[in-house]
Amino acid sequence: MPTAPPPGRPIEDEDLFRIKLVSDPRLSPDGSRVAYVVTTLDKDADDYFAAIWLVPRQGGDAIKLTAGTARDTTPRWSPDGSAIAFVSNRAPTIPPDQPAADGDKPPKPQSSRSLNQIWQISVDGGEASQLTHRAYGAADPAWSPDGTMIAFLALAEPADDAERQWTPEPPKPVADERIIERLRYRFDGRGFFAHRYQQVWTVPATGGEPKLLTGGDTDADQIAWSPDGSRIAFVSNRSEGRQVNSVSAIYTVPARGGEIRSVIERDARFSSPAWSPDGTRLAFLGHLESFVNGRNDNLWTVAAAGGEPTNHSAAFDRSLEDAGMSDVFVGSDQRPIWAPDGTSVRVLASDQGMTHIYRVSLDDNKVSPVTSGDARVTAFDLTPDGVSLVYVMGDATHPFELFCARATGRDKRQLSDHNREFLAEVALSPAQELRFQSQTGDLEVQGWVIKPPDFK
Repeated sequence: MPTAPPPGRPIEDEDLFRIKLVSDPRLSPDGSRVAYVVTTLDKDADDYFAAIWLVPRQGGDAIKLTAGTARDTTPRWSPDGSAIAFVSNRAPTIPPDQPAADGDKPPKPQSSRSLNQIWQISVDGGEASQLTHRAYGAADPAWSPDGTMIAFLALAEPADDAERQWTPEPPKPVADERIIERLRYRFDGRGFFAHRYQQVWTVPATGGEPKLLTGGDTDADQIAWSPDGSRIAFVSNRSEGRQVNSVSAIYTVPARGGEIRSVIERDARFSSPAWSPDGTRLAFLGHLESFVNGRNDNLWTVAAAGGEPTNHSAAFDRSLEDAGMSDVFVGSDQRPIWAPDGTSVRVLASDQGMTHIYRVSLDDNKVSPVTSGDARVTAFDLTPDGVSLVYVMGDATHPFELFCARATGRDKRQLSDHNREFLAEVALSPAQELRFQSQTGDLEVQGWVIKPPDFK
């Protein structure tokens, strides 16, 4: 047998394929277990693979719920904790719907696998069942509070449009070219719109025919059910100038279908809606003046029926987001999370090169750090009783893993250890902080340098 390399050897480019990327922690409704995603890189397949794992919140052995032979992501617990809805590009068991006969083909997936669809699996294991079979894929499942429906996002054909607020004209092909009639006509990774926009749908949790809730020549994103299950909040740009502005606003639509209502619509970039526990308010992130880049994203709340929003972090000179950058992490939902009593909200914020969880008191707008240290938190969740947190954290010498702590940040414990063998073999160097004055001398600039192991 070949001899294993000695511990502490310098890292090599091939080691990148050994790093496990932990992301998207989700607590079960009773707070006893955590579902999360582990993504791996496969050199031979030139592809990413991801599996959903489960681990007890109090600690113990993690189990692999899905095989990881495809890309299984976005685990979302059913309200009774018996099942998990997720997104996967595995081979379908239900053929996709046929696309419209307008000459456009469904977009090719980024790998050789199928497009993403919504699936469901029992937490006790077994075969997953396919819930959607959209011709252009589906994403972002969200369970209704009573567990009977699952909302999701998917492209809609013009013929499916529930609103009829617009009359799309058929494409006008000229040889192999297209005639472009709108300023926004394509996105990277999505291609040409072809009059198809991402909309909000629902499907019975047991499977069945999906129902389209939104429409129009604009996308919908970031869905969230109201606690009573009557409405679904989402982010969109339904302003008259949507072809030329960068507005994003908060809307709601009845869960059974009906008139879309604006909760907060103005010249702003708002995102990440989250309902208060009693359903009377919505928290969200963003800033005013949509045309301005680089502005801090603040925490806001507004009455669920609409009205004047309140900025709760205006005095906190940091943007409420994970602004870290890395090629060895997987992004997760960063929405604010309410405390069960509705008096505070927890958010992520980046400061001095680190990202941590902060608590924002809604009474006095005080912003207090919860986690700390030279590390980056990329995602978190709060137990239903508000007593404990689970979060994904890493630093320059430790790839991201899953942790648990009290809601105050105390008594931190590591729950996952997917990179143990990798860390036992290679030597990783910590980042050394540097501070220096700007050329004009009136600003302090922060930077870092990473030296090779045993550097002299």
